[in-house]
Amino acid sequence: MTVTVKVTSDLEGQTFANSAVVSVQDDETGQEKTVTTNEVSNTVLEEALKAVLSENGKKDLSGETVDAGTVLQYQITVKNPSEEEKVFTITDVLPEGTTFVSADNDGICEDGTASWSLTLSGGESKTVALFVSVDEDAAGGFVQNTAQVAVDNTEISTNMVKTYVDALEGTDSESEGDDTSDDDSSDNTADSSTETTGSTSDGSSTGSSTGSGSTTASTDGPKTGDNSNVLLWALIAGLAGASALAFGGYAWYRRKKED
Repeated sequence: MTVTVKVTSDLEGQTFANSAVVSVQDDETGQEKTVTTNEVSNTVLEEALKAVLSENGKKDLSGETVDAGTVLQYQITVKNPSEEEKVFTITDVLPEGTTFVSADNDGICEDGTASWSLTLSGGESKTVALFVSVDEDAAGGFVQNTAQVAVDNTEISTNMVKTYVDALEGTDSESEGDDTSDDDSSDNTADSSTETTGSTSDGSSTGSSTGSGSTTASTDGPKTGDNSNVLLWALIAGLAGASALAFGGYAWYRRKKED
């Protein structure tokens, strides 16, 4: 027979014991016999706490923003809540975007996982530290981390801590510079394509104006002082003079005849 129970948070950091009573009735005598099983005890681990600090341990960096290249110190604190000495194993997978620097309390790092083996007497607590540097690949994002604590075939996870990583310098300014260059190029293109043509009162073209501010005289079409125009006016003046002479002669002839 197997009985399964769920441990509540009220027992955190405490030890509880359990035994069972088995009753057996004798078919011949009708008497009942009672047998008590052995007692087993279990200790409920306290929450394993994790913190992320500056390299010197003086500033809490949980939720803060740091630069690439910053060294972070992860601290994991465990406690033995039982009265007996126990061996605790702590494992911590390095956060993505970081590089291992060191680990205290004889911690080691293999294949991207730091680990410690701690022997704690009853009621003793201990804190270990893991140091990592933030890679440039993490710039503009964040790094987050949890650790695992195991004892007596029981494993729990620590709380999660997160630190943000500032973007690399120059990224935004370079982008803005490219946008400005494109805008200037568009403006210059628009200016160079603008052209205005002027005309005189008689409909002839006198020149063209471009966006660069230069004006070019036009060589097409007749000019105001063209020789053909001079000859035309001379002919008109001649005809007018001849008409005047003819009219004057006719008038003189009539007066003479009447006399």
